[in-house]
Amino acid sequence: MEAFEKTPPREDGDTLESFRAKIAQLKTEEAREEETAHFTELDPEDLTEEDRVLWEKLNRGDLTGEELRDYRNKVGRTGNKSQQMFVGFLGNELMRQEMRAMPPE
Repeated sequence: MEAFEKTPPREDGDTLESFRAKIAQLKTEEAREEETAHFTELDPEDLTEEDRVLWEKLNRGDLTGEELRDYRNKVGRTGNKSQQMFVGFLGNELMRQEMRAMPPE
């Protein structure tokens, strides 16, 4: 895990450290707004490079439901509660993106 933390910024976005800082800030904002469903048991320090990549893909609009399902299944087996909560958050955000992209009826 240390190797990831010392890597330079990726072409596709943040370092692992800056990603974790963004998620910590988001967690603080959600707590202030009392909307912490996915952040109550999430410790940003427990998130990994793989979580960062999914976050970047979500923000670019490149994350697919299939990728998210595969990752949800994977983290479900790890016991990492922070990753499990984060994947739930990503799922909600992906659904919001898909809803915004739908044409009005």
